[in-house]
Amino acid sequence: MATPYPPARGSKTAFEISVNVPTRLIATKRYLAIAASFNEKLVQRVRKKDLPPNWSEYPATFKTKELGTLWIEEGKSVVLAVPSSLMPGEINFLFNPSHPDFCEISIGKPENYRFD
Repeated sequence: MATPYPPARGSKTAFEISVNVPTRLIATKRYLAIAASFNEKLVQRVRKKDLPPNWSEYPATFKTKELGTLWIEEGKSVVLAVPSSLMPGEINFLFNPSHPDFCEISIGKPENYRFD
């Protein structure tokens, strides 16, 4: 299942793209910025101490991927907050579009985003 993966801030999103997309391709792609807001009660948080020792390795290990798969399958929350593997102290959010509470997430209007 495709899971939307929005970092907590737009600047972090740009950083994630710059790290994961080859530089020569960034200028050739169209990007949209879409704000989302949600109540904290919809969020399940994963603490760094609860992650496997090699959780920040790239590509993601089976154990790390398994955490996300279990979260989707168990359906305990519509939003999962996970530590960023790129920026210590930052958080990324995963959304489960199949969760019954997905409609409680307020999704903003898409806006064009351009890299300089």
